[in-house]
Amino acid sequence: MPFTGCFTAVVTPFLDERLDEDALAAHCVWMVEQGVEGIVACGTTGESATLSTDEKVRVIEVVAEAVGGRATVVAGTGSNDTAASVAFTQRASRIANVDAVMAVVPYYVKPSQAGIRAHFGAILDASAAPVVLYNVPGRTVVSMSAETMGRLARDPRVVAIKEASGDLVLGSRTLCAVDGHASVLSGDDATTLPLMALGAAGTI
Repeated sequence: MPFTGCFTAVVTPFLDERLDEDALAAHCVWMVEQGVEGIVACGTTGESATLSTDEKVRVIEVVAEAVGGRATVVAGTGSNDTAASVAFTQRASRIANVDAVMAVVPYYVKPSQAGIRAHFGAILDASAAPVVLYNVPGRTVVSMSAETMGRLARDPRVVAIKEASGDLVLGSRTLCAVDGHASVLSGDDATTLPLMALGAAGTI
């Protein structure tokens, strides 16, 4: 599956404190009709950290059903808890029409680079779908180094890296370190054009 172009991290609409499934499905259909290449369910924009496990599962199911194979569906499954991330990845990666999962660097706990690699290694082993790695130090405090992203990208189960540091030096070094083994996608609007000029494959 191609991990290039525009992927939208979809919001999670609520009505009367309940997931608004109709609004979510309609929004996804509209985005596909407008030409997005992929939709990310339960990413940071979808406020996944505040959703219950059942809510996250239902969001992913609604998105996958609404998209119906017309665009790539990525399910956000990461958290700062490796065991919980593994368990949810096992579940979400087996939902029909989910093409990949996305996992974030563990937030709050400030892991070492070796700890980050171990965290993602456990998720890779648990997933029934390809994996997108998400680097967003503005939210997690700790950033993956370019070397770490390059090493992880050499695992064929890693299909893309969402690089959302906003640091074009790190982005450039990441592209060199990854060396085509996985797609590098900008995670920030402001860096999308310059990062793509350096060789990135698109944006989330």
